[in-house]
Amino acid sequence: MIDPLADPAASGGDPADAFDVIVPSLPGFGFPGPLTGFPDVNFWKVADLWHTLMTETLGYGKYAAGGCDIGGIVSSQLGHKYADSLYVESVFTGDELLTHATIYWVNNSIATSMRYYANANRHPWTPAHDRTPVVQAPVGLTLVTCENPPGIDGGDERVRAFETGPQGEWFNHVNVAAHERGGHFIPWENPQAWVSDLRRTFRGLRP
Repeated sequence: MIDPLADPAASGGDPADAFDVIVPSLPGFGFPGPLTGFPDVNFWKVADLWHTLMTETLGYGKYAAGGCDIGGIVSSQLGHKYADSLYVESVFTGDELLTHATIYWVNNSIATSMRYYANANRHPWTPAHDRTPVVQAPVGLTLVTCENPPGIDGGDERVRAFETGPQGEWFNHVNVAAHERGGHFIPWENPQAWVSDLRRTFRGLRP
């Protein structure tokens, strides 16, 4: 999905939707290997690292964020704490499965990649401010129907349930979409849908 985001014209898209695509690796996941010297790693600490990377290291005054799984929680924290800097945010082949498994095996990093979950209980999250919504940056959410809550049927109902439910109040959501195809890692499983949702979310938010 990097090419369609960085060069949408090459895949039939609008050149105005192009992004500078930055893909950092989560500490403790895959490369560069097992995490050392960071025993209390958590999603909000990584969000601080990503913000420093984007603003101080790479020099972006504004940026957008997107992700799934831990990356999705990191993106939410960026939207919560750094809203002023954000513009808003059979599937796998055998080779793909082996590649990802090998990265974790060779680097011995599967255990440290799971530290985020344990530390979410050991070091409870505290808000950086008391304003509402909690995530004030404009947010786009991509939902998948295979993860629908009990009693929710289909994409339209999934979107309505989110927008009218308690979780909807947490976000300044400007675009909410649900897709039949895809699962927990939708950027990998259904990249076309995720790219389309990213473009639609950020299209009206450029300076």
